[in-house]
Amino acid sequence: MKTRISLVLLVMAATLLLTATAGAATRSISRTATTTFFGQAIPPVGTELTNVALFKDPATGQPKAVAKSIKVTADANGVLTAQVALEAGSGSTLDATLTWENECHWQLSVAANSAPGAPSTNATAVNLDHVSGSIKNTGCAMHVNMLLTGYVLGNSTFNVTLYANKGGFEGSAEVNDLVLGGTTYPHVKISVSTLSPKVHLQGTMKSSIGTFTTDSYVSAPNGAYELQLHVTGADLVFKTATFQITAFHFKANTSIPASGNASYVVSSATAGGTLVMKKTTYTLHDISLKMVGGTVTEFGFKIHIRHEKSPSEIYDGMLEMRLDGDGGTFEELTQGSNDNGWQLAKAEKTYTKALLGHVLLAKTRAISKKYKNKRFKRTVTIGLTFGVSVYKTSSSSAYHAYIGAGGFFDADRISGGFGCTFATESTNFSCLGTIRLNPAWAGVYRYTWEV
Repeated sequence: MKTRISLVLLVMAATLLLTATAGAATRSISRTATTTFFGQAIPPVGTELTNVALFKDPATGQPKAVAKSIKVTADANGVLTAQVALEAGSGSTLDATLTWENECHWQLSVAANSAPGAPSTNATAVNLDHVSGSIKNTGCAMHVNMLLTGYVLGNSTFNVTLYANKGGFEGSAEVNDLVLGGTTYPHVKISVSTLSPKVHLQGTMKSSIGTFTTDSYVSAPNGAYELQLHVTGADLVFKTATFQITAFHFKANTSIPASGNASYVVSSATAGGTLVMKKTTYTLHDISLKMVGGTVTEFGFKIHIRHEKSPSEIYDGMLEMRLDGDGGTFEELTQGSNDNGWQLAKAEKTYTKALLGHVLLAKTRAISKKYKNKRFKRTVTIGLTFGVSVYKTSSSSAYHAYIGAGGFFDADRISGGFGCTFATESTNFSCLGTIRLNPAWAGVYRYTWEV
C-alpha cells in the first residue's frame, strides 16, 4: 500500500513539473552572454529570447555577435525554425532565419538584398541592404561568412568580406588605383564597419611631387565625403646627390565633392619633416602645402642652419624653397642699402608659376686681442646670400630666371656689403657695393660703388 501511494505521488509531481516547464516555454526569456540559448532541441513555438550572445571572443570573453531577439516559429509543414534580429551596430539589426539541429550545429542566414530589420540610428560606412551571408556553428566551431556587395567609394565598386566584432560587422578590401577627389591612391586597404561612420584608408597616395603613405579616414559616402587626411612619405622629387627630403608628414581636413577635385591646404602647425644635405639632417620649418586633386600647387619650407665650430666661432643661416603654381609675387634681390650697408630690397615681381629659393649664411666670430697692454674686443659677422627664381609671368610666356647674390660684413664701427643681380627677362646685370664708417670722433659716413 505504501509503495502504490509513492508511485502515485511521483507521477503527479512529474505531471506538475512538465506542465510548469511547458508554460515557461511560451514566455519571453532574456538570456545572459554566458547562457547557451538552445539545448538539444529547439523550444516550442512562441518562445522568444532577447539579447543573446551567439558567440564570444576567446581572448576577451566579450560577445562578438549578438541576437537582439530570437522568435521560435513553425513553417507550413510544421517544422520548427526561428526568426532572428541580428544586431549590426548603431541600433540596427539584420533579419535572419535560424535552422537548428542542436547547440553545436545551427546556422543563421541573411538573405541578399533584404531590407534591414531595423535601420541604423546613426550613419555608418555600410549599407545594410547590401549585406548577406551566414553565421554557422559546425561541431561547436563558429564560421562567419558575411559579405558586403557593391560598395562604392570614389571611382571604385568592390565587395568586402565581413567578420563579426563587438556586436557588429567589419571588414576590409584591397583596392588598386582608387580615385577620390581627383587624387589617385595606387594601392590602399579600405576598412569599413557597421559600428562606425568612417572608412579607413591605408596605403599609398600619389601627388605631383611624389608618392606618400596615407593613413586617413573618409566619412560614409552621402553626396560629399569628409576626409581626414594624414600622410607620411619620403619618396619626393625634391632630391639631388647631396640634397633630399627623407621624411615628410602632414594632416588636413577637407570636403570632397561627389565628382571633381578636392583642395587641401596644409599649414606648418600640422606638417613636419626632415631634410638631409651633405650628410647633415635638418628639420623643416614654416611648411606650406596646397593640393588640388593630386596636383601640388604650392609647397614651401625653410631650414635653419647652425654650426658652432667653437664658442667664439658660429655659423648661422637659413635656406628657403618654395614651389608655387597658383601665382603670386616674390622679392627681387635688388641693389639697396641700410645702416649695415646692404639689404634685400622689397621690389616685387609678379608670376603665374615659380620655383623660388633663397639662402642666407652668416659667420660670427668674436675677436679678442691684446695690443700695447690693452685688450681689444670685437664681434665680427660676415654673411653671404643667394637667391634664385625660375618663373613665368603668364600662362603663355616662356620661363624666366632671376638670380641675386650678395654679401656683407659687420665689425662694429665699420661695415659694408655688396649685391649683384641678373635677370634673363631684361638681360640686366648690376652690382652695388657700400661701406659704412663710424669713427668715434666723427660720426657716420657711407660710400657706394655701382658696377
